[in-house]
Amino acid sequence: MDATFAVSAGLIAAAIAALLVVRRRTGTRARSAAPDPVDEDIFRRIEAGRASIRNHHYVFAHVALRQLFFDKPEGFLGVLSSPRAMDLLRDLWGEVGRRVAAAGEGTALPHEGLKATVGSLGKRPCALVTLPPPEGITEAFMVAAVVNASVEGEGEDAKLVPIGDPPSFYVTLENGLSEKGRPRTVLCAWDAEGAHLNYGDGPPAEPAAFLGAVEKLLAGRP
Repeated sequence: MDATFAVSAGLIAAAIAALLVVRRRTGTRARSAAPDPVDEDIFRRIEAGRASIRNHHYVFAHVALRQLFFDKPEGFLGVLSSPRAMDLLRDLWGEVGRRVAAAGEGTALPHEGLKATVGSLGKRPCALVTLPPPEGITEAFMVAAVVNASVEGEGEDAKLVPIGDPPSFYVTLENGLSEKGRPRTVLCAWDAEGAHLNYGDGPPAEPAAFLGAVEKLLAGRP
C-alpha cells in the first residue's frame, strides 16, 4: 500500500477524538446551507437515545475517510482507482472499528457492502464510495469525493487543471427521518475546515441518483 495512505494509529485516534468532541457539541449540525427544520428534532431524538448512531460507521465516513481525502485529494482518487482500492478501504474500516471498540464507544462492524468506483462528474474527477447499509440517523449511504479540476491532455501528458475554489468537495448521502418520522435521505457535505452542510431532502439511495444530485449541486460552482 502507498505509504502516503497507510492507516496510522495517530490518524484513527484523532478521528475518534474528533467524533467524541463533535458528539458532545450541538455544533454537529454546524451550519445549514438551507433551513432544515427536521435537524433539531433528529438531534433531540439522538440525544434522548431514541435514534442511534453506530460510531464505527459514522467515524469511517464522516471523519477518517474525509480526513484522508482532504489531506491529498488527487492522491486519494489515484489510490481508489488502483488495484489497492479495496485494501485501503478495508484496512481503514477495520482500524476504525478496532479503535472504536477499544475506546468503549461501540462495536466493530463487518465491511460487507463497502466498495468504491472512480470516474468523472462532468469535468471533475470523482470517487464514489458506497458504505455498508446505514441504520442510525446521519450514517451515510454513499460519499462522493470530488476534485474541483478538469483533466487536460491524455496518457502520460494528462494533468489536472484547477477549475476554481474550493479545490475539492466531500458530499454525503445520509440516513434521515422526515418531519413525520418516516425514513428519508439527506444530501449533505463537509468542507475542508470541518463544517457540516445540510442541503435537505436527498435523492434515492442509488449511485446514479446520488451522483446526479451531486452534479446538480456543483453545477452553479466555479
